[in-house]
Formats: sequence, structure tokens, C-alpha cells
Amino acid sequence: MPILCNIDALGLDEMSMVVGYLDWKGLLRVRVCQKWRDAVKLTQVPRSMSTKFQSMNCPDYFIVNQKYALALSWIVHALPRLQTIHCNFQYRGTRKFDVKTGEDPFPNQAFTGFDSDDSEATPIPPRRPGLDKVDLSVVSRFRDLRELSLEGLSLDGTYGFLFNFPQLESLILSNTGLLRWDFSMLSGLPKLKRLECMNNTKLTGDLEGLQVVGQTLVEVNLCGCGNVEGSIMSLSKFPHLEELSLLRTKITGDIRDIGDNDFVALKKVDFGGYVYGGGHMDRIEDAADLMLARYRMKKRSPSLFVHRRWSLIETSPQHYGFDGHHSREPPFYVEFVEAGPRLGWRWTNCVSGGSCESHWLDPEPDPIDPEYEVYLKDLEYVQRDADFYKGFNIPPTQMEHDELNRIIPLDPILRRFAPSSPFVGFW
Repeated sequence: MPILCNIDALGLDEMSMVVGYLDWKGLLRVRVCQKWRDAVKLTQVPRSMSTKFQSMNCPDYFIVNQKYALALSWIVHALPRLQTIHCNFQYRGTRKFDVKTGEDPFPNQAFTGFDSDDSEATPIPPRRPGLDKVDLSVVSRFRDLRELSLEGLSLDGTYGFLFNFPQLESLILSNTGLLRWDFSMLSGLPKLKRLECMNNTKLTGDLEGLQVVGQTLVEVNLCGCGNVEGSIMSLSKFPHLEELSLLRTKITGDIRDIGDNDFVALKKVDFGGYVYGGGHMDRIEDAADLMLARYRMKKRSPSLFVHRRWSLIETSPQHYGFDGHHSREPPFYVEFVEAGPRLGWRWTNCVSGGSCESHWLDPEPDPIDPEYEVYLKDLEYVQRDADFYKGFNIPPTQMEHDELNRIIPLDPILRRFAPSSPFVGFW
């Protein structure tokens, strides 16, 4: 009993600290009287520790249907310090929630028992199919918002209020229909660290526009934003940029232009097909310089380009086809190769025994080096993998490749590498 008396004697700030560990649903449950409601209003709602894998069981507020969306109009009064809002309709296919019309193909009931009892809050009216429009602008009233995620919504037009949050650190706008915006609108997000905009067909402008948040950005994903233009070098001086994906964009550039002081924090990257060296190369002769450019980046950040390969483009005059029934695939892919602490690269066809000789970029370790034995063991495996193309530093010409396959037919090789395979007889 004394404990209860002490709790009742606490001020609003202290009560807010007491309930600060609860998620948003728990906070709604403790609003049993006016004093507790006032305390909850002061509480900064905790958010999920993970920004990569959210689920309905984490403390973040998920909008999964029309009912949850309409509830924002009174949640903003009950929990004004909500930090995270996720609105995700990605897996509905074409049956998306249309914010503009209020149409919801999956109108599941929600918030049973959570009726608003704040006099200033807007009560949730009975659902009227096709008539309950969601006012998305209510999101702008959560001034403590740290994470905002809108995925799979049918938006149409410019929603300026989505880009005016002084504390926002993560903004995800993926598959948002006809949402029209450009990078200059990000100036209202001075603390933005993560920007993920996948398949935003109406996002326009030059990549240079990201300079407005360049000093804070850690992760940028513009995959599928085909109307964004510019050069990768516009992002090269961002001091904290660790992850970058520009797949299926028109961003241009050449990775050979990346210097030692560019992209200094980068740990994961997909440059996209319009950046030369990002995925393909036009000539076999370019491989050495392109791999040297990647090597310089990888020495700064070893996590880059793990399990990655790049290929000679099929339209190259040096590219040729092969008979898959009687010939091996030519080694038209390049990859990094490691032996102990030593790093190099090679051409390969991605099949065991189908690699060319390695081009080593690091010097051979000293015999007194503690990793020398590991190096010798790895080197033996690397050399064994250059079996069929032994003596070739670059892919053979078509004539050389055909001659190699005539001298060493495909069938015996398959039997040697997979003597117990039931499929050998089919080759």
C-alpha cells in the first residue's frame, strides 16, 4: 500500500519515466485516469532496436488496414511522442490501400476496446465502406518521429508534410504510386540517416540534390527510381555513407574515377548498370583497371564486394557463345580471390576448375609470417581451381576455347568432378 501511495504522489515527469519502457499498446492500457493520460502524453514511446526487420510484435506502430490509419487522428493526442510509424501494404499485390479514396480491400477490424476518452481527441466513427478517407497529414503532428515508413500505398500528388520532421532519422518511401517529390524537399529532415526509396517512379531531379542531407546520410537506396539522374561522384564526399544501392537507376559514372578520399565510409554498394564497372565491362582489357579500383575500395573496407562477380557484357565483340552440351561456359566473369592475407582477382566461369590464372595485387607474405602456412594451403586450392584454363591469364579466344574443349571433352571432366552423380550420363 505505501508503494501505491508513493506512485500516486509522483509528478507527471516521474510517472512518465515509470511507464517509459512500455510499447505503444501498453501505454494505451495504463491511461486509466486523467493523471495517467497526461503522464503518457509526456512519454517518449520506445522504438524497435532493429531498423531492418520489423514485425507486428515489435514496439513500433504499424498501420496494416484502414482502421489503424483512421486511429492516427486520436493516437496523436494520446501518444504525441510516438517515434516510429510503419505503413506497409507491400504484400497485397494490386489490392493496395488507397489513401486518397479510403478504399481498403482488407478492412480488418483493429483497436477493439481502445476507444478514445480524451475530450480533445477525434473519436473513431463507424466504418463506412468507401467513404472513410484517411487524412495522412496527421502524421506531421508527431514531432518526435524518428522513423517513418510508407510502403505499398496508392499515393497521388505532392505530400510536403512527409518531409518536415526535425528529429527524423529514417525515411522509407517504397512503391508509393504517384508520389511526386524531389531531393530538395529533404531539407526539412536535418537528421536524416537512412533514405530508402524503391520504385518511386515520380521521384525526379539530380543526385546532387542529396547534398542537403549529405553530412548525416548513412544509407541510401534508390533502387528502381528511374527518373533520377546524375553522377555517383555527387555522393563521394558524404562522410558517413556506409550503404548505397543505385540498381535500376540512370545514375552514371566510372568506378575508375573513385579516388582514395572518395566514399571513405562505404561498406556495401550496388552502383547499377549505368555506372561503368558497376556490373559489366565492355572490353576484357578494362578488367585490370576496374579490379584495381575495386581493390583500393576493398582495402579500406574489407566487407565490400564479398561474393560478387562482374561480367563481360554480352554485346561486347569479344564475347562469344558456347554449346552447353559439349563445351564449357567461357570464363567471362571476374571475381576477387584470396589466399591467406593475399588478395587478387581472376577470370572464371563460376564452375569448379573453371578459373583462369590469378592476378595478385598484394605481395606474397613472408615465410616467417604466422599466416604463411594458411596462405600456402589456400594458394594450393586456388591453383587447383585453375585446372582447365591453366596458363591463361585472360579468357581464351573462341578458337582457343573450342580447341581446349576438343582436347579435353566435357564428359570426362564431369565424371572426374562428380563420379557418383546420377546426371553424368546426360551430358
